[in-house]
Amino acid sequence: MGKFRLRLLPILLGGFLVINCSVREVQSTTMLCLNTEELTKKAREIVQGKVVKKHCEWNQDEPRINTTITIKVGRSIKGDLAKEEVVIRQPGGVIGDVGLKVSGFPDFQEGEEVLVFLQKGEEYFRKVVGLAQGKFRIITDKETGRKILDMTGQDKGLRIIDKEEAVKTEAVREEKKVFLEDFVDSIKVIRKLQIEN
Repeated sequence: MGKFRLRLLPILLGGFLVINCSVREVQSTTMLCLNTEELTKKAREIVQGKVVKKHCEWNQDEPRINTTITIKVGRSIKGDLAKEEVVIRQPGGVIGDVGLKVSGFPDFQEGEEVLVFLQKGEEYFRKVVGLAQGKFRIITDKETGRKILDMTGQDKGLRIIDKEEAVKTEAVREEKKVFLEDFVDSIKVIRKLQIEN
């Protein structure tokens, strides 16, 4: 009976380690929710622009598809103010009949206008801060004619800051429109406060 228990112990410990390792892998892919202050702080560049090119290619080192997205910069809010374009590279994409979807990464479409929070990536490429949290699609509001952030299907910790009083108020995504210029003003106030502190 004692030998049976000793033989069973390594099997139980091995099973525990496999389960424990699996949990760590899941935890390592957990995305932290970032609010506007955190996105602004982590970003090396914040740009508004138009997606002019989206290109998918096989990774040379491993069997994986990568997508490069070229954005023509219309306005630089943080970073190199003279930059004409930025190129983002991220895993996933479609080549022919083969597609790879990597959860959490933002989707870009040629022709769409975006506001993106960027970090340095591999080589000269950029990557989006906080995965999909750092990409905002810009659309024109039919009622006012003003540019707003398209919040469809998004759950972002947006905070709009009153530039006169510097009071933080959370934007209610389903009921309140987030106007682009108000959001950009908020980013500028956040940057100023971060520089001062």
